[in-house]
Amino acid sequence: MPDAADDVEGAAEGATGARTSRLRRLVAPVWLGALFAFLLVYLGVNLLYGLSTAKPDLPVIDAPDRVVVYLSPIGLTPAEDRIKVNVLVDPPEQLLRDGALTEDLTVHLVTVPKTLSFEAGSRTWGAEIEVIATEGSYERYPLDRYEQVIVLYAATAAPDGSEQVVASDVVIWGKFPGWRVLPTSSRAPLPDGWVLDDATRASLTDMSLAVVTVARSGSTMTIVVLWLTAMVVLTALALVVARAVASRRRRIEATMASWFAALLFAMVPLRTNLPGAPPIGVWIDFLVFLWVILGLMVALAVFIGSWLRFSPPPTPPESSTKLS
Repeated sequence: MPDAADDVEGAAEGATGARTSRLRRLVAPVWLGALFAFLLVYLGVNLLYGLSTAKPDLPVIDAPDRVVVYLSPIGLTPAEDRIKVNVLVDPPEQLLRDGALTEDLTVHLVTVPKTLSFEAGSRTWGAEIEVIATEGSYERYPLDRYEQVIVLYAATAAPDGSEQVVASDVVIWGKFPGWRVLPTSSRAPLPDGWVLDDATRASLTDMSLAVVTVARSGSTMTIVVLWLTAMVVLTALALVVARAVASRRRRIEATMASWFAALLFAMVPLRTNLPGAPPIGVWIDFLVFLWVILGLMVALAVFIGSWLRFSPPPTPPESSTKLS
């Protein structure tokens, strides 16, 4: 009998050792795969960040006889659809003498509307303006982009006091943190979705036209996607734990309730600290964040209900014996 018991115990130990060996063989590839996936995501995020911080190529216009107006977006207020733009005017050589204007020069931004005037003798030809984007919606964060067509023309003062139109071009270029500016010029084709009819083109004979387009950088969109993915994964884990407790496959640990509550209350600061601080009500709230919060609330409710249903009552205190 002792020999048979020893044989059974040895067989059990052998089976346990075999299972442990199989688990180790399975766990190693999983960890290696997870490490490899993390490295890919890490390198991808850094690559996108590097690309988003690089300055785009400046569109070059070789036109020494034309006024070139450079528009460089430097800021954006999404809630107001306002784009802050630096304007730099590059006059042609025939309007300059010793680096100063020989005539009064005026740049009319028709669609802003705004007029920039530079007197004869001036050596600096720049200004800062605000453009209201006609295309753009903050609710589409982080896929929102803001566009505004810019139509302008340049003119000098004629001897009779009237204006004489000067041939001009417009160049749009620049960058600022969190956003990318699509470089273009009046000689480039219009972006998709912008179509001009023949009558409009005829009215722009002496004018230059280009579209200012500002969109979220790739790094910003990547961070938002990673944060939303983390929120969804944490919610899924909370639901899995709640289900395991409700089905009595795992014992109830009352301290786990604080973990559920901490997850629930941590989601709001994560949401409000997304890049760009988007307002409540953007599309990610309705498609992701709302369901993350509801999922965590359901998980917490299931856990508390399971605790009330399955946890044993407290041990009653022992009755004290009175000494006679």
